[in-house]
Amino acid sequence: MFPEDVIAGSYPEDGMLFFSYAREGEICLDGCPGPRDRCPTFGRKKPKTITEYTGELVHTISGWVFESHQMKPGIGGLKGVEFKQNILEIMEFVSKIQGDEREKKPEKNQGEGFFL
Repeated sequence: MFPEDVIAGSYPEDGMLFFSYAREGEICLDGCPGPRDRCPTFGRKKPKTITEYTGELVHTISGWVFESHQMKPGIGGLKGVEFKQNILEIMEFVSKIQGDEREKKPEKNQGEGFFL
């Protein structure tokens, strides 16, 4: 679902992928306004933002997107309301899987994964 040019790192043994338009060794500038259609630092076009690509995954696998927002130059963070909503949904999802496993319904959620 992601173009090869936005996969920044793949660690299948740990179940991790990292996404970025920056390449290995490239560092985004502090205070970059991050325009949605292009990377001003490296001059690359961005057909979609990484967040948009990731948001599309929820149509094929359960998952939650934690979007980092620039708080001030060089400092990113999560908005409390978004973080809380994601955590509550994740807790509900995991509880449902655990409940299904206790009820011994193998046709439901057997080995179901999710992404963060």
